[in-house]
Amino acid sequence: MRLVLGCVALAAALAPTRPNCRRRRPVMATDDDTAIEDNAPMTEAEAIKHFATMQQAADDRAFFTDGELASVTTALERLGLDHDRSAGLKEVLGRSAHLDYKRWHMTRATATSLANELPPVSDIEFANAFKRVLEGGNWAPASIYAAAKQSKNDRDRPWVVLVTGLNGVRKTTAIYEPWFEAALAEAIVGPDGSRGAPKRVQLPTGSNSFFRQLDFVVATVALTQFEKLYAIKDVSEYAKAKAAIFARYRTTSEMVGALLVEEASRINANVLVETSGRDVGMFSYIDHFFDDDSYRKLALNFEIDDIAFAEASVDRRMAGEMERGREAVESGDAGRVVDANQGGPYGSAVLAGVQAASRETWRRILDDEADGVGASWYKAAFRITPRADEPWTLAADCDDATAFEFTPLRRRADPEGRNF
Repeated sequence: MRLVLGCVALAAALAPTRPNCRRRRPVMATDDDTAIEDNAPMTEAEAIKHFATMQQAADDRAFFTDGELASVTTALERLGLDHDRSAGLKEVLGRSAHLDYKRWHMTRATATSLANELPPVSDIEFANAFKRVLEGGNWAPASIYAAAKQSKNDRDRPWVVLVTGLNGVRKTTAIYEPWFEAALAEAIVGPDGSRGAPKRVQLPTGSNSFFRQLDFVVATVALTQFEKLYAIKDVSEYAKAKAAIFARYRTTSEMVGALLVEEASRINANVLVETSGRDVGMFSYIDHFFDDDSYRKLALNFEIDDIAFAEASVDRRMAGEMERGREAVESGDAGRVVDANQGGPYGSAVLAGVQAASRETWRRILDDEADGVGASWYKAAFRITPRADEPWTLAADCDDATAFEFTPLRRRADPEGRNF
């Protein structure tokens, strides 16, 4: 029965809509139930109420309202997408944006429908609309690296990497450090349990890979919602409201992410994907979108010695994000609003629970207790040692590992604002 219902839902999501016979979508009342997204400023109280309603709609998996559909197309138009694409985008999202994104076969199929309504990834129109996603994710250098390998007739499989671990521990920062490949070479373990990297194979790093950063996508497609979010000054309410945006716009963002990883796979680029690792969902994602014959799969896990540093890091990052967000809204610059977001929805209050769940998932993967998930993967574990007055260090989680120092924040160019 579950399979039948899933097939019915997939068919409905992909079915074209006849012009003179549009099915009325069942919706719940929200503050966005008008055909045109209302961008009038909100008070803090109004914004808190608005996002509480949004969270309920996400929990109920309610169809997107006309106003919510308009919020996506308005955001993309303001960032550079042609207005003529809006009707087609609304049709696709109206059928799909409320669905369970973890049904990866459905997300992949609906991403194909979405791609048909968007310009090619290589087009300047797409590059303008998704600038934060492509530039922040290192798309151009990753594409050039992949093309250079092909020009040398290098048939070695590219890498797809799942980056797991707690928020605020400098996972992303580590991957872009100049020493990361050396650290990874010490940490990596093959599917057969042997330690060490494959011979004559360059390992994946931030500089030679496309990093599919989901929070960049959410900030793009939910631009108008972030403008409302920045009206909230209470930190706990802000975190709840931000979580509502991520919940409601997650499927839309995963559809965009899926079309990007499909394109990256087509050009044989290295791909990085980040998750806190609370469950095996993103391991299943990698297995669904990348087959073993075409890609080497690698899971990274980052642990921090003292969670208090991660909690402080997340708090500082969120406080800075709130300030930058308000300034961006006042400027009227849509790109600045997108750039203001600095991460996912987790506040420091939930990090201990996230850490416990992430550790359990990693244990299950290592002990082969996840129904075969991750069995054919390379794996690498790292320990991060934070310090209050000295540079943080990272080392492979093994004997005799080298301790690599993070570049001090004051000397590091930080366009992504993530190295707090």
